[in-house]
Amino acid sequence: MLEKCAELFTVFQVKIFDIQEEEIKDSDVLIMGTDGLWDVTSNEKAVEIVQRSLDHFPANDKSRLKYR
Repeated sequence: MLEKCAELFTVFQVKIFDIQEEEIKDSDVLIMGTDGLWDVTSNEKAVEIVQRSLDHFPANDKSRLKYR
């Protein structure tokens, strides 16, 4: 029984970034998701989804920046 329970535990990976020291450009995005997202979606696929969403707006459309 303990062997089965041991499989349920995960090791958390926490990264802390000081965004004040990063060179953030207007074209940068931050994708936040739980492990449920990253279990089924690769980094590349997540970027592709965001890029397709942003492509619906012209570059000079203020709606593109709505959730910044």
